[in-house]
Amino acid sequence: MTIHEDIAAPVLIVGAGPGGCMASFELSRLGIPHVLMDKALFPRDKVCGDALSGKVLDALQASRPSVVDELKKLPDLFQPSPGIRFFGPNGKYIDVPCPDRRDGLTAGYVAARQGFDHLLVRHLDAHLCTFYQGAGHLAFGHENQVSFMVGNRQYMAKPQLVIGADGALSATAAHRGLRRVHKGHHSAAVRAYFQGVVGFEKNFIELHFIKELLPGYFWVFPLPNGGANVGLGMLSANIAKHKVNLRALLEKTIAHHPALSQRFAQARLLGPVRGWGLPLGSVKRTISGDGLLLVGDAAGLIDPFTGEGIGNAFQSGQMAAQWAFKALHANDFTGKFLQGYDKQVYQHLWPELKLSHRIQKLSSIPWLFNFLLNKAAGNPNLRNTMTAMFANVDLRAKLKSPWFYLNLVRGK
Repeated sequence: MTIHEDIAAPVLIVGAGPGGCMASFELSRLGIPHVLMDKALFPRDKVCGDALSGKVLDALQASRPSVVDELKKLPDLFQPSPGIRFFGPNGKYIDVPCPDRRDGLTAGYVAARQGFDHLLVRHLDAHLCTFYQGAGHLAFGHENQVSFMVGNRQYMAKPQLVIGADGALSATAAHRGLRRVHKGHHSAAVRAYFQGVVGFEKNFIELHFIKELLPGYFWVFPLPNGGANVGLGMLSANIAKHKVNLRALLEKTIAHHPALSQRFAQARLLGPVRGWGLPLGSVKRTISGDGLLLVGDAAGLIDPFTGEGIGNAFQSGQMAAQWAFKALHANDFTGKFLQGYDKQVYQHLWPELKLSHRIQKLSSIPWLFNFLLNKAAGNPNLRNTMTAMFANVDLRAKLKSPWFYLNLVRGK
C-alpha cells in the first residue's frame, strides 16, 4: 500500500553529492529550511578521480568548518598530496607543488568518494535540512511539483525553488530541456581502484598525457593504505571518431606503457572498472530557469583540462544557496531574476574555465605540449599558472591581458 505525504519547504535540492551538500550547508548557514533528496543510500560509491583541490577546502571552511575539523582526524580516508606531477607525451615530467595553506591543511587531498560523500551527509544540519535517501521514482510536474518514493511512501512537494545537483545525467536539467551533450565539450572516462601500485614519490598525484589520449590523460592518484585511483579520459568527439574502447585502452596502458607497466606488475585490481561522462565547462550553458538553479556537473562546470569537478560543484552550490536567499527575500523565482545566478557563476568561474580550455587545446598537439612542459621546468611563471588551476589562486587579473596568453605559449 502506497502512503502519500506532502512535504513543505521553500527549497528542494535534488542530489546529495558535493554540490547538493554544499548548497544544503550554505542554506543552513543562512537559516533557510529545505529538503535534500538522493536516490542512493549512503555510504555509496561514486565514479570520480577522487582528487580534492584547495577550492574544496576553502568552501568547506566557509560553509561547514566541522567537516574540515573531522577531515584532519581521518588519515585513513584522506591522503594528503603536495602537488601534481605532469608527464608529457615524451615521458618527461615536471612537479607542480601546491602552495602552503595557513590553516595547516595540505592544499590537495585524495579521498575515495564513498567515504568523502558520506562524511558530507553526516554533517547536514538536521534542524534545517530534511534528508531523504534511497529516494526513487523521481517525477516532475507543473509549477515545480516534484514527487519521489522512499519505500512504500510517496512524497510530494511544491517548492518555490529547486536546486538541481543530480550530476551529469541530471533528470532535473533534462526535465527543463537543459541537458544537452556537446561532444566537443564532453569527455568520457573510466576509473578503477588498485592495491599495490608502486613508484609514488611524496604522494604527488600524477597526470600522464599519453599521445593516444590527447587532449585527455591517464591518471594515477595515491590513496591511503597503499591504494590508488587509476583511470583515463578522452574527449567524447575523439572517442566516437576513433571508435575507442576506454576499458580496453586502460588495460593496454597499464600492461604495456613503458613508464607504467612495471609499477603495476604486482598491483591488484579492486572491484570493477566503471565509466562515466563529464560535461565540460568549456562552453557556457543556461543553468537556471523559473524556480530552478543547476549546480556542479548538472550545470556542466567540470574543468576542461584537469577534469576536476568537486571544487566547482562546491562553489556553484554556495552561490545557488545565496541566490535562493535572494529569491526568497525578493519573493521572485522567475527565470529572469535567477539569470543573475548564471551571471555570477560565470563571472566567477569562466576566466579559469576559459584558460583551462585554451590549455586543453594546446595539450592536443604532442610536440607543443612537450615544448610547454620543457619550458615550465625552468619557468616559475608557467608553473605558478598550472599550480593556480589546482590550488584556487585567483587568475582573473592576469587573464585580462592578451600578453598573458602570448607569454603562456612562448613559455615566458
